[in-house]
Amino acid sequence: MMAIILAGGFATRLRPLSYTRPKALFPVLGRPILSWNVEMLRAGGARSIVVSTRYLSGHVKQYVAAHWSDVNVLEEEQPLGDGGPIWYVHERLGIGGTFSVVYGDVYSDVDLKDVVSFHEKRGGVATLVVTPVERELLGRYGVVFTQDERITGFVEKPHTYPGSNLVNAGIYVFARDIVDHFRPRSNGQARISRDVIPELIKRYDVYAYVHRGLWFDIGSPEDYIKANFAALQRWCSEPCIDGDPAEGEVRGPVYIGAGTRLGRGSVVGPNTVILDGVRVGEGARVVSSVVFPSAIIGAGSYVRGAIIGEGAALGRWCRVEEGAVIADGVYVANEVRVGKGARIGPYREVSEDAADGATLL
Repeated sequence: MMAIILAGGFATRLRPLSYTRPKALFPVLGRPILSWNVEMLRAGGARSIVVSTRYLSGHVKQYVAAHWSDVNVLEEEQPLGDGGPIWYVHERLGIGGTFSVVYGDVYSDVDLKDVVSFHEKRGGVATLVVTPVERELLGRYGVVFTQDERITGFVEKPHTYPGSNLVNAGIYVFARDIVDHFRPRSNGQARISRDVIPELIKRYDVYAYVHRGLWFDIGSPEDYIKANFAALQRWCSEPCIDGDPAEGEVRGPVYIGAGTRLGRGSVVGPNTVILDGVRVGEGARVVSSVVFPSAIIGAGSYVRGAIIGEGAALGRWCRVEEGAVIADGVYVANEVRVGKGARIGPYREVSEDAADGATLL
């Protein structure tokens, strides 16, 4: 079975973090989403994996080349939507049988082997993995209507409650026979939810596989941090620590990567992910946050519910509030407060307080 990972999007909702990395390389517990998805696909029986990419494609190519010799990367020459890349893969490499498709920003514990078995037993042309979400979140997804496991309707991002709480989870299994439906339209693009799925539902049997386990679309900083917290609960209820972080206190669940140093009197956790090479100064406190590699948290600083980018540095006695996002390479001067929900763009110096909700790009 061939599997295609769709990793070409701009990840605009993940800005400012996505200015410097594609969403497929955002780490969960130290491993990029791409790595988790390759593992899922292989466990599900995929023998050929193709990553379709465009935005910051060089980063994806470099990561794939460093980790796998049998994963192909195809770079889109122009925006193709999320369906057009499937036709592009078919033109370049050929799709010879049943194939699966996964969005590059989905983190889940879906058992793809079980999905494929479900697909084969039902005999439809397509199987969509669907998952229930809370009512207030339905407007962000494609909502699926089913009867006896067969999909009877599909509405993209409804404004009001449509009568179902099952949403498209971004994981598909398709029959080879319907590849032509992914051919780009007159605008050069094809979209799975807008163009392909409604057409398939009208003409063929399309089924829904309901997944009730771990599932996150990491399309925003808020969702990204939630995915890391869920992974902590699953894998690191006892602290996951690579090496000896030295003198600080660790309160699980927590993940601490290799080469991290915790200063005397510092406290990390609970619900905190500290990636490789981070330095946490004396008396600093980091809770409910994700800190990217090689960042520095200055002595006496306090970080809660925030994301700190790779190589960013907080001076002494800084305070970073709930929902704040500090991108890669930022320097925050001593005693500066970064307010709730503030967004700080990459590679800049912040010498004065950033108000709640402020955007500094």
